[in-house]
Amino acid sequence: MRVVVVENCLPTRRLLTLLLTQKAGASVVAEAADEEAAVAAVHAFKPHLVTLDLGLDEGSGVGVLKRLRAGNYEGLIYVFSSEERSVVEEHCIRLGADGFFDKSRGETALVEAAMALGRSLATDACTEERTSRDDDQK
Repeated sequence: MRVVVVENCLPTRRLLTLLLTQKAGASVVAEAADEEAAVAAVHAFKPHLVTLDLGLDEGSGVGVLKRLRAGNYEGLIYVFSSEERSVVEEHCIRLGADGFFDKSRGETALVEAAMALGRSLATDACTEERTSRDDDQK
């Protein structure tokens, strides 16, 4: 599973990268701290998942979310933010986020959701492989 981590705080970015790699078996293919770098990384690496902070060094996570969905990015986008959940979650979901995870509650739920995605992708890959072998034997 390919992941792009978009987070302006370096220690948090490093922690997410470590946890997603070690616990979820993800391959973090890029990290970004600003809107332009985030959008470029997603276009370049076509990840299965983007973890997205709303507060970035330049630009905004909302800007990233809008641009990715307008550009037909089909992967999952999980917002991971310290913004007040009751204020921004619904807005992010309307813009195309697939989940909202509150930083104040820690990264556990985000990593668990990424683990579930990884399992789903692995199951899909195995099913495709079996289907392909069955087609080849016909």
